[in-house]
Amino acid sequence: TPGCRVIDIGCGVGKYGAYLAGLGCDVTLTDISENMIAHARENMAPYKTPWHAVCCDFNEISGREEPFAEGFDLAISTMSPAIHDAATVIKMSRMTRSWCFTANFYEWRQPLRDALMKEIGIEPRPKHTGDLKAGCAALIQAVTDGGYVPQVKYVDYNWSDKRGAEEMAEYMRRNYFAEEPDADALCAAALERLGEIKRLNKLDFAAYVRRTQGVTLNTDAIFDVQVKRLHEYKRQLLNAMDIIYLYERLRDDPGSFTQPQTFLFGAKAAPGYAVAKRIIRLINSLAGEINRDPICRDRLQVVFLENYRVSLAEHLMPASEVSRQISTAGKEASGTGNMKFMMNGALTVGTLDGANVEMHEVLGDENMFLFGLRADEVVRLKAEGYEPRKLYERDDTLRRVVDRLRRGFGDGVSYADLADRLLTGDEYMLLQDFASYCLAGQRMRANYADRSDWNRKSLLNIARSGIFAADRAVAQYADEIWHVNHK
Repeated sequence: TPGCRVIDIGCGVGKYGAYLAGLGCDVTLTDISENMIAHARENMAPYKTPWHAVCCDFNEISGREEPFAEGFDLAISTMSPAIHDAATVIKMSRMTRSWCFTANFYEWRQPLRDALMKEIGIEPRPKHTGDLKAGCAALIQAVTDGGYVPQVKYVDYNWSDKRGAEEMAEYMRRNYFAEEPDADALCAAALERLGEIKRLNKLDFAAYVRRTQGVTLNTDAIFDVQVKRLHEYKRQLLNAMDIIYLYERLRDDPGSFTQPQTFLFGAKAAPGYAVAKRIIRLINSLAGEINRDPICRDRLQVVFLENYRVSLAEHLMPASEVSRQISTAGKEASGTGNMKFMMNGALTVGTLDGANVEMHEVLGDENMFLFGLRADEVVRLKAEGYEPRKLYERDDTLRRVVDRLRRGFGDGVSYADLADRLLTGDEYMLLQDFASYCLAGQRMRANYADRSDWNRKSLLNIARSGIFAADRAVAQYADEIWHVNHK
């Protein structure tokens, strides 16, 4: 009757909605397809009665939001997968005050199409009649279990196709012999879209940091991240030394620094770990001077993220472009942050240590930026007698960085204790790996300039991160450690 409120779930192009609107009903149309909703709006446009067309997944709405909140006098769903189980039937029934109607296929046969396809050598793609029957039975059972007596009607439809031979041949060519899409164009579009997503994630993280910490990040810079527990073997100090090197180079020749870079640190130190706390203070001292220096504006930025935690990581990891995993080879048991960055498309600058080894097995040298000694080389050099001061004496760049640690930065704090620790022991071989680390950074920045290649490597990191799935790990344990059967 006119004024009756009706919802059509999985409306398609709005065929039934238009019919009901013509009867004066207030119609709400829903479909998961934006294209279908667009067609439905075109078909509903001539009608002056109230109507709404909403693109949504019926599985994800509660039915209490607008425009569903007022309820309906009739709910219909015809040939739509939206109503497919007990939960969707119950949701549909709760949205209506009176009647529900759903129609679906019980059997499906296309003998003429199947015969034609076989004749031209194509195996028909059958409808799974058993699945259709089981689905209908489940819907009827769900209504019955809800305390209702459903009215079930079986209708035998027989469609005929009135298209001519030429039109039918064109239909078959278009649907079954379509030309393969341009793979290169598809790949380029996917990489461009990946870059857009990363850009949006960087903007989201920048807004989060501005809101929570009052710091404005340069979103045109590389987001270069090292977040983890502060420990000497994880070598946050090595990262800081590289930043000092870049800062000194920038001051010497501002024109040589063409790629902006934002270094993001996050770390917590154990309460009694004095050296770790000194390194945190060093990073903040360095950040303070760099961020105040006009030469560094829009070129070099360092930010220590306060109170690194899961809720911060949820914003940071999708925005990260470079992941620093630089522990001394042989010291890291595994690590999991490197896996999370990989899954989010960040490229790794790292040593062959911990889970970086497994990452390297699936990525190869070309999709990450390796540097430094390997675990066996670390052991051998220590056994032969490692003398860090000799490296300091013969490498002008390294000596300048260590001397700058000793002098300190704009806050007047000297880090001579850290400099002496490096020169007299350097347990974690920062001086040994320093030159190799700086070169890895240069390779990374050069690669970043080729955004298409960078996005390709980012996509490969994402695609190959499946090796770290829990199912794979547990299955391997079952096979190789526990020796038990598993599915």
